[in-house]
Amino acid sequence: MLALVGLTDLPVRAQSERGTIRGLVVDATGSTLPQVIVTATNVDTGLTTSSASDSDGLYSLLNLPLGRYELAFEKDGFGPLVQRDVTVGVQSALRFDVTLQIGGLRNNVTVSAES
Repeated sequence: MLALVGLTDLPVRAQSERGTIRGLVVDATGSTLPQVIVTATNVDTGLTTSSASDSDGLYSLLNLPLGRYELAFEKDGFGPLVQRDVTVGVQSALRFDVTLQIGGLRNNVTVSAES
């Protein structure tokens, strides 16, 4: 019976060793931006997870493995934005709200989080 109880604990532990990144994407006027592609890349493993912002400009990247990430935000007609140095810890629920600037794909904005 003890072995069975120990086995049922495993999925709970595995799920808790993940985190979430959520946020809001707006333009320079503060209007929400739907269909922004948000990609989280684990800088240590190269694993990528993507999502699109909804009609309210909200995005969620759920169940991310622990590690260091780079977030990229892209939408046609707006310059891309990159958020570096994002660390997902055990059961972390991070929030990154961003503002995209109108412009072509040649404009790059990189934001680094401070430790």
